[in-house]
Amino acid sequence: MMKRTRWYCVMLSLSLLICLASAYHAPPVLADGTTVEINSGTPVVIAENETRSDVPIAIRNIPNLGAGNGIATFSFELIWNRDVFQIDAITGVSISGWAISAGTPNNVTGRATLRGTGSANYLVSSATVATLTITGLTASAGPGALIINILDLRDNNSIPVPASALTGQVLVTKPTTTTASGAPGPTSYSLTIAVSGSGTVSPAPGTYSHPAGAVVNLTATPSAGGQFTGWTGDVSNPTSPTTQVTMNASKSVTANFSTAPATYSLTILVSGQGTVSPPVGSYSQPAGTTIELKATAAPGWRFSNWSGEVANPSSPTTTITINGNKTITASFVDLNAPTPAPPGTPSQPAPTPATTPPAAGQQPPSRGLQAWQIALIVVGALALIAVLYFILKRFITMRMYRV
Repeated sequence: MMKRTRWYCVMLSLSLLICLASAYHAPPVLADGTTVEINSGTPVVIAENETRSDVPIAIRNIPNLGAGNGIATFSFELIWNRDVFQIDAITGVSISGWAISAGTPNNVTGRATLRGTGSANYLVSSATVATLTITGLTASAGPGALIINILDLRDNNSIPVPASALTGQVLVTKPTTTTASGAPGPTSYSLTIAVSGSGTVSPAPGTYSHPAGAVVNLTATPSAGGQFTGWTGDVSNPTSPTTQVTMNASKSVTANFSTAPATYSLTILVSGQGTVSPPVGSYSQPAGTTIELKATAAPGWRFSNWSGEVANPSSPTTTITINGNKTITASFVDLNAPTPAPPGTPSQPAPTPATTPPAAGQQPPSRGLQAWQIALIVVGALALIAVLYFILKRFITMRMYRV
């Protein structure tokens, strides 16, 4: 009798576990795509005993996390090859509403930390969060590694944002070169950077001294109403806004800009079921034109929001000013969709409900029971009923036997 009673208890426990497992809902996972880069993903070239204080650490390719949402906190660990170079300082970039702090670099272990927390001003696009000051120690055939280990990266709802870190490289060069005759050559060359037209460059216009053999990264950014037309000078890719110049001689480069075209494209899209005016499609509009927009939901649906640079994203009727190529989306929500269950699990605090509609193309995650979960609940319930039936039957039999 004892063995049979223990078997009944095992069956009862298994039934309860099946019911609990079937009711569990995994928290939503955000779209991947974020990267953490060192020096824009290009090697840092530095001579022995030379110090550079302009090596950036940036969070890039941040996915669309939804209106009113963005990256609100991060925590990184830096690991580097301390035999090739050393990190003298980590300086957090000043971002409004953010507190960015860095631990003192430990060049004995080759490790340091970098943390940041934002309040209200969340990161929704690429942003440089810190700069490194690096000193070259020993020239080597191969570059020394500089790794970022992502300890934590979350949005303002405390939901983790999947991301990957790109390992940086620091190439330390010898401080001297030789001429064709074998005599010592220059140890450094000058680089003069200029701008023609309306735009900016990085590094800023000016004359700089770089070690012989160094590779300098260049970035050209047109001003509003302008466009980049190309580089003048000995750069690796004259037609790309981001390019490089190798310092094997003193050089001059110029970033050229021109006035933007008089017209821009406007692309209108729909997410969900509904119509828009103007209809879905791409249009060419003169610069400065203001377009009236209207979104109308289909039966059983309601308008949620506009994504893109419109005047009032939450209103079905709004306007957009054409001052560049733009894409906007009208999002509609299914009124018959299951009501989401209250968010939050024991292992993760429930995110604060968003006070603004979701971004274009995103639907609130459904937490309704799936078919396999319903099947598990039914099986667990039947097993529980069977166990209770056998226990009751055994109890009645024993009572009758005693009487």
